[in-house]
Amino acid sequence: MVGLIRWILGYVKFVAKGVFPERFMNLIAKSNICIWDISKKKDELFASVVASEYKDLKKISRKTGTNLKVIKKCGLPFYIHKYKRRKGIIIGAIIFCIFLYIFSIYIWEIELTGDVPENTNEIEEVIADVGLSKGCIKNGLDIPYLEQSIMMKVPSLSWVSINIKGSLAEVSLKQRQI
Repeated sequence: MVGLIRWILGYVKFVAKGVFPERFMNLIAKSNICIWDISKKKDELFASVVASEYKDLKKISRKTGTNLKVIKKCGLPFYIHKYKRRKGIIIGAIIFCIFLYIFSIYIWEIELTGDVPENTNEIEEVIADVGLSKGCIKNGLDIPYLEQSIMMKVPSLSWVSINIKGSLAEVSLKQRQI
């Protein structure tokens, strides 16, 4: 989860060269700047930092006489920056997300499970009459009311349960034992 947040914010991998890397690290800790993936090879210090805090590292490096060099820029802000001039891609992605959201708020399939009787057409009509049909909005459904209404209209049922899974409404039925 932390890796995902760092990728969304964007981070910079850098190398620091200098005479006193310990002083550089102490000032970073004192400034409450979070760095990770720290390693040292010879007189070079490799690490990563959130992109917005890299400017603060520049100030600290001037105080300690340490040279900073960016190795790699990673994350969403840098990825978006590459495609900044291609507005069609961004607009297309936004339109795709809007359509995905709009289509996910509707029920597109109704499935009968459990003790399904032979007269499924009658039960499907009752389900549609009480307000559960293909194309209805999920948030507008009162599930307990729908379950009670179906049981009242079909006396051969002893139990009805409606479960919404994504865009599927699963109606579980139990026949009355006489």
